Amino acid sequence: MEVVVTTQRYQISFSEADNVSPWGGLALWADFLQSIGFRDQMQSWSLPHPNSNRGYDPCLLVEQFVTNVLCGANRFSHLNTLRNDKVVAQILNWPQTPEQKSFGRFFQRFKNANQSARLMTEIYGWCADKARIPDSVTLDVDSTALTRFGSQQGSAVGYNPRYHGRKSHHPLIAFLTEPNLILNFWLRPGNAHTANNIEGFLDQTKSHLGARRIGLLRADSGFLSPKVIEWCEREKADFIIAARMTQVIQRTIGQVSAWCDVADGVAIAEDRYQAQSWQQEYRVIFIRQDMNVRENAIGKTLNLFEDDWDFDHYRYSALVTNMKFGATTIWRMYRQRANCENQIKALKEDFGLSSFVMEKYWATEVALTLAMLTANLASLFRRACLHLRENRRMRYVIQNFIVLPARYLNSKNEEPDRLILYAKGRKRRWLTELFDPGKVIVKT
Repeated sequence: MEVVVTTQRYQISFSEADNVSPWGGLALWADFLQSIGFRDQMQSWSLPHPNSNRGYDPCLLVEQFVTNVLCGANRFSHLNTLRNDKVVAQILNWPQTPEQKSFGRFFQRFKNANQSARLMTEIYGWCADKARIPDSVTLDVDSTALTRFGSQQGSAVGYNPRYHGRKSHHPLIAFLTEPNLILNFWLRPGNAHTANNIEGFLDQTKSHLGARRIGLLRADSGFLSPKVIEWCEREKADFIIAARMTQVIQRTIGQVSAWCDVADGVAIAEDRYQAQSWQQEYRVIFIRQDMNVRENAIGKTLNLFEDDWDFDHYRYSALVTNMKFGATTIWRMYRQRANCENQIKALKEDFGLSSFVMEKYWATEVALTLAMLTANLASLFRRACLHLRENRRMRYVIQNFIVLPARYLNSKNEEPDRLILYAKGRKRRWLTELFDPGKVIVKT
């Protein structure tokens, strides 16, 4: 029986048709996953299988998890987003669409570090191969605070710039800037020091690269430790690491007189320095920014000279390096690391880095590892399928490519099924070029 509601402007009626979807653009995603052999690759990963014959295939759960996250799901309660969409199930050839609780049970099967580490190596190594990265790469290492509001395992009170005194996790993340790729992710307790077990993290990251090598390591001041420097020297890797404004560094800056202007309000100088814990001395590049010239001057003021007019209108920063390039070149190379903050922000807002959390520690780490996998797949998808060279946020991709009204028509004979996409004008021409010829019928 049809129900009709009449308003002052129009009549509203309801339909039970299940061949319509707002996610028609996922046809592009389905073609992309097929082109990179995603399902075949998952078969070789160390994914735990259910104990019951009625359990879901773990490969199906992983594919549905990353697809939901791609479409904007950033917490477990959002994983039902695509569940009742029959068109999406047909586009991606999903025989079943599990409910949200099934994903939680899947992640809870990971119960120790060995399971998590093995899966990480398989996922990140495969991503590195698919991205076709060069033989020598620039690696950026950073950490962030993930605030927790419950009693999850591993959450502890530590450095938390936004919620002081709150429990948090403090993960380590390794990035490649070009292409935008995550090479490693470790979940750690909130009270872990920034550089805690950094050698193990770098060793594992290097193993994800296979025969490739880390040519340059960039990191902020929290990673300037003898262990990191010794690791770089042992691996014959260059490094540029920010230095804290300790009193020794401040005194050294106070003695510098040969400043070289490199931009409006920016001057650079250099010296050599050896901390007591270092085995040798290294170059230190000093950057001075004039707050009267640059409104957003970066760095710190020197509290050792806070009453001295010659210093109080400047902000300073320092970089320690073993590279032999000019000081200006090293500064500009390090500035490219600023993209890390943008990547972490995108991971939190677009891929659920802050909100995919479970009670069990290893379950949370694996869930976030799959969120990182989604970010890597999205990066490859933007470049290889959508031909987007700019680093567009996922909201742009969703609005312009994924959210697309569509109707799915099953064929009644030997002809292929039809997916009708509703688009017009330039967007129709744009989408037609993205699909292989003959794969799509555009609604006229």
